[in-house]
Amino acid sequence: MSSYVDEDTARALDSGRETAGTMLRQVQKHLQKVFILFVIGLMGTIYLLRNFVWARLKADLNVQEDIVVVAVTPFDVILLQVKIGLLVGILVALPLLLYYSRDTLRERGIWPQGIPRWKIGTVAAFSGLLFAGGVAYGYGVFFPTAFQFLAQNAVDSGFTPTYSIVKWAQFIILLSVSFGLAAQLPLVMSALSYAGVVPYTTFRDYWRHAVVGLYAVGALFTPPDPLTQLLWATPLIVLYAVSLQISKFVVTAKVSSERVGVRNVARARWNVLAGASALAAAATYVGYRAVLAGARSGPRTRCSGSRRRSRSPSARSWSRSGRSSARSRT
Repeated sequence: MSSYVDEDTARALDSGRETAGTMLRQVQKHLQKVFILFVIGLMGTIYLLRNFVWARLKADLNVQEDIVVVAVTPFDVILLQVKIGLLVGILVALPLLLYYSRDTLRERGIWPQGIPRWKIGTVAAFSGLLFAGGVAYGYGVFFPTAFQFLAQNAVDSGFTPTYSIVKWAQFIILLSVSFGLAAQLPLVMSALSYAGVVPYTTFRDYWRHAVVGLYAVGALFTPPDPLTQLLWATPLIVLYAVSLQISKFVVTAKVSSERVGVRNVARARWNVLAGASALAAAATYVGYRAVLAGARSGPRTRCSGSRRRSRSPSARSWSRSGRSSARSRT
């Protein structure tokens, strides 16, 4: 069994290396653009961290006045900033790299095909909003409450809450990412239910197991105290209930569209559709002819009226001159 696993792993690694090599060869002309975008993300992140982010984080999250964030070694701050900058630079440059290597990915069947762009854009936008909502919850509710509770516990025990900048930042980043990923629950559940991978009835019938699993995951991501575990898992339980309703709606809409499809309705009601189309075409044609006739008759009546008005003064002057000449002859 191990030999088969090793062979599969080797094939997967070889395929990944070949794909990466092909991607790099294809985007060789555009590597400079990708690298420039990576450097901009790296340097911009370091600049923002030094001048704005650290001060803003300490002011917003460390609500307990006794909390002190220190650098244990001389290299803690600069190495932490570089690591975060590298991660941000990769995330910023990765979409451009994938875009330039789309032909290679399409040949290997990795690039999505047959899916409209607006659907991909809608899913991506919805996923981004959910991720931002999860991070916002962590930043605005979870971290201030957790730091307040933990620091107050240390102060009440006679200690000064002093945190390393590395551990403090890792705690914030990891939990923020966990909140953002956990917020994808509605999208994941609705997609699985729509595709039929996991039926909606499974999510509905095993909701008790889901609650226990969410609290277990919360125990892994949060410190070992009940308050932070409740703050992490309780919103996810509410989100799970919302996701159940969204999945139910998606599945119901899919079943309804399959039963009452556009093609089935067109085949069953072709005569009604044909008659309505003919009436609409006739009404459009009659209206168009009426408008066209009105547009043509309007200028003629105006011209005839203007001609009558222009001729009437000359006719009057001609009759007057004729009368005067007749009187002079008599």
